[in-house]
Amino acid sequence: MDEVGRVIEIKGNMAKVEVAQKEVCHKCPSASFCKLATGDSRIIEAANEIGAKVGQLVKIEIGSGNILASAFLVYIFPIIALLIAGGLTQWISSSQNMAIIIGMSAMAFSFLIVRSFDKRMNKSRKIRPEGLSYVTQDFSPEARKLIPTVKEIVSGG
Repeated sequence: MDEVGRVIEIKGNMAKVEVAQKEVCHKCPSASFCKLATGDSRIIEAANEIGAKVGQLVKIEIGSGNILASAFLVYIFPIIALLIAGGLTQWISSSQNMAIIIGMSAMAFSFLIVRSFDKRMNKSRKIRPEGLSYVTQDFSPEARKLIPTVKEIVSGG
């Protein structure tokens, strides 16, 4: 998946890129729970291997493997934890109430594991956008929101 955005900050060899919100996000059933669906844009951090400068339009490549791995961690892993813990507790103790309590506790604990894993992945930069490339021309409506108008360029803001 490719995203087009404007570089807003450079820190070392990393670039913070403001990416316009896609129309699809607003139609998603999970939009009210997803922090990506809030606002008109979001910030993505990517390796600045091309030496992009603040204000330049760039294309960010986000591998589909990264998206699938992240979705699995956030959505599937907690459900698996709930089912396994609840099932094992039901099998061992034959108490449905205990199975519910242990299953829900395992699910809550799995969210803590996911959060810890997310922090570690952000530090190690393993699940990150794969790179930047320059944009010479883009006609998507989402990206047009990021292109400054002549008035903004002349006024400096």
